[in-house]
Amino acid sequence: LRCADLATERYGDKTNRTINALPFPRDLAPSLQQSQREFYSFMQFGAAAVCFVDVSATFCAVLGIQGASFLMTLVRKGKIESR
Repeated sequence: LRCADLATERYGDKTNRTINALPFPRDLAPSLQQSQREFYSFMQFGAAAVCFVDVSATFCAVLGIQGASFLMTLVRKGKIESR
């Protein structure tokens, strides 16, 4: 974990992280944006917690976590759009 912290410290963006940089439709109310961010954060923690409870469920959680991270990276870099 310390290596990840060092890499983020050196190369990471302090303001545009995965959750707070999620793109939303322009007409979506700020309160709904916030509730979606909170839901997404909760689901990430839940998926990580499942890994401690049932080791065999780890692979199911990893697929969702890594898939979402990869897609958010593509959106942030402008390779794909979110709608």
